[in-house]
Amino acid sequence: LYRALSEKRPFVCYRKPNSTEVKVLVQQDDRPADFDFGATKGFLFAPFDANNELLFIPNERSAQLSFDILSQSIAPNSEPTSYLDAATADAHKALVEKAILFINQGQAHKIVLSRKENLSIDKIPLLDLYLSLARTYPNAFAYLWLHPTSGVWLGATPETLITCSQGQFKTMALAGTRISRDHVGKPWGAKEINEQQL
Repeated sequence: LYRALSEKRPFVCYRKPNSTEVKVLVQQDDRPADFDFGATKGFLFAPFDANNELLFIPNERSAQLSFDILSQSIAPNSEPTSYLDAATADAHKALVEKAILFINQGQAHKIVLSRKENLSIDKIPLLDLYLSLARTYPNAFAYLWLHPTSGVWLGATPETLITCSQGQFKTMALAGTRISRDHVGKPWGAKEINEQQL
């Protein structure tokens, strides 16, 4: 994995919810892989925008391994490391304070702040960060993805997008969704209306 990171070869580590087994695929070449739904196995990374390219790491062209997350040690970190410079951190703190003030003045009920950070992966212990994330959120799908086209993605999500069993697909209802057949002719409640307005 460290070699794949240093060579920036496509790879993915992932752990399914409520499991301690981490599966790893490391693509052995740099050729783009075509994805044929139902015919190829591997790990698909699909963009939100359908106009962007699907990225796929195929099993057949990848080294595959797995390990128990509890058996891996995480490098000790005597002092927490900040990957943000002081000016960026101060600007974000000021933005949070402004949002709190805005809410306290009754101008909003909820504000979600986010930011994008471009960091050199050479400065971040990605594997240790992934192990820590996966251990912290054992009920989530945890992943570390690296691809030359998309860069690095690291995350943990409790939401199941889709499952397939015996030819049937199922999805989890996400915030603000409901099964239409159960609510035909029934208006949204105050809670749902409020969430959709936010």
